[in-house]
Amino acid sequence: MAKSIMPKAKAVAFLVILVFSVLGAYALFGLWNHKTVIENSTCPAFYWHNSTSKQCQPQTISPACPPNYPNSPTYFTCSGTKVPSNICPNNYTFNSAKSQCIINVGARTTSATTSITSKTSVPVTTTSAPSGTASNSTTTSTTIINTTSANPTTSILQSSNLTGKYLMVFLACSGSNCNNPMNHMTYLAQSNDGSNWTLVQGFKPYYGSVPDLVRRGGNLYIYNPGLGAYPGFVTTYNISTGSQSQPSPVILEYPNGTISPTSFVDPSPILNGNGTIILFYLPNIMGQDPAQCPVGQSSCTKDIMSATEVKGSNGTKFIIDPGVRIGININSPSTASDPAIFEGPSGYILYVSEGQSVVAFTSQRLQGNYTAIQSLPGGVLVPQGVGGVPEGYYDPSTKQYWTYTGTGPIRLAVTNNLDSQIQSSAFVTVVSGCKIVELGCSYDTDGVVGSPGFYPNVPNGVR
Repeated sequence: MAKSIMPKAKAVAFLVILVFSVLGAYALFGLWNHKTVIENSTCPAFYWHNSTSKQCQPQTISPACPPNYPNSPTYFTCSGTKVPSNICPNNYTFNSAKSQCIINVGARTTSATTSITSKTSVPVTTTSAPSGTASNSTTTSTTIINTTSANPTTSILQSSNLTGKYLMVFLACSGSNCNNPMNHMTYLAQSNDGSNWTLVQGFKPYYGSVPDLVRRGGNLYIYNPGLGAYPGFVTTYNISTGSQSQPSPVILEYPNGTISPTSFVDPSPILNGNGTIILFYLPNIMGQDPAQCPVGQSSCTKDIMSATEVKGSNGTKFIIDPGVRIGININSPSTASDPAIFEGPSGYILYVSEGQSVVAFTSQRLQGNYTAIQSLPGGVLVPQGVGGVPEGYYDPSTKQYWTYTGTGPIRLAVTNNLDSQIQSSAFVTVVSGCKIVELGCSYDTDGVVGSPGFYPNVPNGVR
């Protein structure tokens, strides 16, 4: 009798184990599916909304996806998982019946992600020189801006409203959590004189900190730094059609093909003579402010690097250039960050922020070695306390230099040369919450508007 009972008991035990295994697998699948379902569009890219904790939690760069749910490099998630609306990547079509993104027949996937990172400091620009007629562009209302998805869908207009002579991207944030770069939004503005700015109508602000841009042909390339282990990213905007892409991750590689383990912060793009994007940047440091010395070091050298765009990558892949453009020695807790590269009348000029000051360097070659301007004490162009996080431009028509600085608002000073220091009295506020109608003065009193990126609005123009 005992012999006849034991096999049955083993069979029951086996069935119990099998059932629990199936349930466990189902639960695991359900948990993963829950993580990749986008339930709240206010979570930045690389983050999913946890409906239980009501928090945005980081995704995994290479998730171990369930069967039939291959990892999509587009969003660093499992493709085919449910989404609430048409936020599908390029070459995918939203299937309302399945609430899924379905790849188009014969289409190749393209990467498009959004990541958010902090700029070591927040730039601000002021304009004091020429005054002109500001463009009458407007943008989406504050209500729409505050609910913009971190992965905005491509917006296509019949025609672009971007006609200003100069372009600026900047970050803005309102509220008590603006010290967190994840809460920063990137905006695009235009101007006819460099001092009066309006938002570009039709451009969709998106989550991203410390932006900068370059124009090549009919497209703008807007770069934002990465966050933690996630890469920096680029968003394109077409001047003629107003078509705005999804943000795409930017990969940095060494000449031997090895992918850099660290991404960039504080990007500053510029075109070389061949129309190739050269990206100046400060390397990221995981787990700490990359503008400061590593934890436990009383002094260090902060290297400003550059990288050359890979042909055919459309601004998404760069090869790190040999050497460094400039190494800046600092003592803790001092900082060095926010490089800004632009072309002058006889070479290239590189601004670097040292706290609330700006140091200026020059080089005959774009990707050469930079040295401090000798006529400036210690190379300091803007004294400590006046403003940091710079942007620069040389206006060939007036032969004047435009220097934008600040941590909010954005200010500008116009000078005939860079031979002497620029004092606070030379700066004028040009971009702030109060000056941008769609933002409002609350951005000045309870938030931040800053970190400008500047470029002339001409095809293949030089900064």
